[in-house]
Amino acid sequence: MVDIQTVSIAVASTSVVIGVIYYALQIRHQCKMRNLDLFMRLYSISGSEDMNKAHRRFLAIKVESYDEFINKFGPVASVEIEPAQIYTDIDRIGWFSI
Repeated sequence: MVDIQTVSIAVASTSVVIGVIYYALQIRHQCKMRNLDLFMRLYSISGSEDMNKAHRRFLAIKVESYDEFINKFGPVASVEIEPAQIYTDIDRIGWFSI
């Protein structure tokens, strides 16, 4: 015959196993939701007006060499001169593409 103590041990063990399985499924679901949130944030950034303008300005550059680029837009790191907008666009596109 089964006594109450054996039944309570079985119920407790079963509840612990069910709790562990539930927690594992919740962690899995949370990971999927975080990935989806990251994707949606990146999508909203990539479709923003600022990013589209940066892409257009970047794609409109017509230079044949680095020296020509420097002559046209100025030095990359200069304390005296405010950098051209194209450097900001290149940074924005580069950081997003990593």
